[in-house]
Amino acid sequence: MEGAKFLCKAFNSQAISGFYLNFPDPWIKRKKAKNRLVNESFPWLLADRLKQSGFFRMATDYKPYIEQTVEFFLKTGAFAPLWEEVIRTEVEDFYPTKYAKKWISLGETLYFTGFKKIKRVELPNWVKDYYTLLKISGDELLPIVNILKLNQHPDFKKLYETLPRGIIYQKEENLVKVLDVYFKDDGMLVDLLVKEGSLKERFFIFISPYQKDGVILTSHEATPPEPTDLVHLAFVLH
Repeated sequence: MEGAKFLCKAFNSQAISGFYLNFPDPWIKRKKAKNRLVNESFPWLLADRLKQSGFFRMATDYKPYIEQTVEFFLKTGAFAPLWEEVIRTEVEDFYPTKYAKKWISLGETLYFTGFKKIKRVELPNWVKDYYTLLKISGDELLPIVNILKLNQHPDFKKLYETLPRGIIYQKEENLVKVLDVYFKDDGMLVDLLVKEGSLKERFFIFISPYQKDGVILTSHEATPPEPTDLVHLAFVLH
């Protein structure tokens, strides 16, 4: 599970004593940098999950990434550097990983930084919009079953041919997209992609006859999505 998603789902506010981040993917190419775990939103999420005086420590071989990380953490106002030298090339208590040993043996430089949480902050709405799982309470249930009453059963062959493919909803970078539709004797399987904030989910909705005058929409048990707003919308749009 991706790190930020794990923080959102597995921990409550002020539940973590420390967070180590060793050699995260730096996504060096400019177009791919948005995929980095540490971005402008991440320190806010971590500030919420860390206990008071909880710490964050990072090790990397890519200096621009750690420089940007320092910038993001200082912006929140929730953290103070662990060391007077905010970015260091040596840390006494660092236990080298297999990757670090290989990098050191090549004579390359490693970079370290660390922060301590010094005050509690309220999560801004733009952070919640980015980490959309923060909006979901533990007792929310996904509408994995949606029953529609009709005058008669639809012609699934005709429905298969007319059901739109591609993007069926988009607002800024958030979207619902139909990747493909599969026809079956007992209904249809719709392959969907939902992108909401930093979260991307691919799942299937099965549409089948229900009693004499309806259809039933269910999410496939192999790909249960998170019950976000756009996942709910995907069910409604179908």
